[in-house]
Amino acid sequence: MEGLGAVDTLKKSFNILMDDPGIIILYALPAIIGLIMTFHMLSVSGWTTMGTGLMGGAGGQMGTPMQAASDFATITAILPLIIIYSILSLIVSVIVMAGAILKVDAFEGNGHLELTDAISKGIPFFVPLLISNILVALAIGFGFFLLLVPGIYFAIKLSLYGPVCVLETGDIGCIRRSWNLTQGITWKILGVMVLLMILTLAVSIIPVVGSILSILLVNPLYIVSMTLIYLEAKRSEQGAVVDNTPIEA
Repeated sequence: MEGLGAVDTLKKSFNILMDDPGIIILYALPAIIGLIMTFHMLSVSGWTTMGTGLMGGAGGQMGTPMQAASDFATITAILPLIIIYSILSLIVSVIVMAGAILKVDAFEGNGHLELTDAISKGIPFFVPLLISNILVALAIGFGFFLLLVPGIYFAIKLSLYGPVCVLETGDIGCIRRSWNLTQGITWKILGVMVLLMILTLAVSIIPVVGSILSILLVNPLYIVSMTLIYLEAKRSEQGAVVDNTPIEA
């Protein structure tokens, strides 16, 4: 299968991010939710700890039991927040994934999809993408549980489930379709994954902003690259079908 190599795919993905920064903005949304959750939890736990600290300081020997009560109160206060924010982050992350795929598809078609349109058009894919995401994660996790190589192989073969779901099947059939569509391009996908892993390690050593760069650069680069690979594989497949179609007299 002819097409871009792993390095060229990443270069093109980076150029798309520069030309359409809306994709980066999409991936900033889950990060913002995480940041709000962190400050919210610190606020709740801070007030709880401060109140108990004052009581413990005034009561002398009551500091230890009051500290235990503080820990329990903190956990009780924070746990619902963790659950709520985690669910919200999951919902937003799945919709962001769909929106980013739609924006890349529009870009490749010489069009432009506005940020709000990408989000609104991505919402209908939430359920199938969420279910597919869970199934793919379980399959890859099972592969790594068996041995390292099966886990990597499953990750490669199922890497296109997102673009397939959003741009083609619209259901969990995207998992089987991804497995079949990656035939002949597994090494290319592996190359992209390895390069992104190296990039992740490189940015992670940067103080303070390393984790932010990973979220706002590496994550969108991955989904843009997989979408480009899917579109390329789809075009190649369609070309093969046309070439093999008999010409009627």
